[in-house]
Amino acid sequence: MRPECRSCNNELSRVRKDLRITHGMPEEDYTCPICLRSAEEVDGKGGRAGAWVVDHCHSTDKFRGWLCHSCNRGIGYFEDSTNMMQRAIMYLSP
Repeated sequence: MRPECRSCNNELSRVRKDLRITHGMPEEDYTCPICLRSAEEVDGKGGRAGAWVVDHCHSTDKFRGWLCHSCNRGIGYFEDSTNMMQRAIMYLSP
């Protein structure tokens, strides 16, 4: 189940598909730039989907790169807000 309406979900699917076609898949030895895990380590974390997910700005549809599903969800939970992420870092810091 997705939080957006069917029409918005269809548009989001189109954007992701276009970005995959334009940017291709990452190299075989690619690692997630956030958690530094390999495809082998993250495979299966996104259900039946592959190891990598297209990360893009939802405001501009600009491609940012490839992330593992866990890191992509983490960023999504913070709504791409660097301010919220900085507060989380401060919270976690001793």
